[in-house]
Amino acid sequence: MKHIIAEIRALIAEESVTTYFVDVPEKPSLPYVLVWASPGREVTSSLSGDDDHISDIIGLTYVAELPESVLDLAAVVRPLVRRARLDLGGFVAWLRPHDSQPVDMDRSVSLPGGGNPAFAVDLLRVISDGQPLGSS
Repeated sequence: MKHIIAEIRALIAEESVTTYFVDVPEKPSLPYVLVWASPGREVTSSLSGDDDHISDIIGLTYVAELPESVLDLAAVVRPLVRRARLDLGGFVAWLRPHDSQPVDMDRSVSLPGGGNPAFAVDLLRVISDGQPLGSS
């Protein structure tokens, strides 16, 4: 899963967007994308165990000073990750939009000048059939 998260963060960094994984520093640079995930979920679909593949969810939390800025951030990041194809060391995984949660205010956090940051969440499915790159 570490490789998948690194690949997603690299995709987002192509647009000079700051990303963090799970934890955010005390004074983060806004706007940013918080990437979060499970440790990875492998699924075996055959009795022999030869068809191991990945089917998991990655969360992207968009955070900005204003609700409108969250929408702008999502508009930049979504095209980068939507239907992305990741190289997992000889295997391929795909990202697919799964769900989206509405923009809201984080009232548990205060901005230095006052007010609260806004956020929204996208959930992406990570899918890999475990087949080597180039195979059909």
